[in-house]
Amino acid sequence: MTFLGALPHRDLRHIYGIADIVLGTSFASETFGMVLCEALACARPVIASDWAGFREVVVDGVSGWIVPRQNPQALAQRIAEVLGDAAAAQRRALQGRAHVLRLFTWEAVAARVAAAYGNVVGGR
Repeated sequence: MTFLGALPHRDLRHIYGIADIVLGTSFASETFGMVLCEALACARPVIASDWAGFREVVVDGVSGWIVPRQNPQALAQRIAEVLGDAAAAQRRALQGRAHVLRLFTWEAVAARVAAAYGNVVGGR
């Protein structure tokens, strides 16, 4: 395992591409998981802490895995399971990529924002 610390954003695609797993193990409430979106867009397996913002991106058992926050035993067990079944991890990573491309591209987000504004304006 290698911890790389802070990296320039321009390097992340390469780093995600060589990662066996990307972890989102925040100890604080997260409003959204941009890093997790980026990792899933690169078709990498993702394990994330159970926060509402992370659950928008990582659907447990579908686009990745959710573990109880601040539970190192559950995290370690899930990491071992993911590393122990590379085929299943890759299938989940590809499902995660499809999930992100369906819901979190700039076009998809802009369309949802425009629809929400349209509902507000149209409802007056």
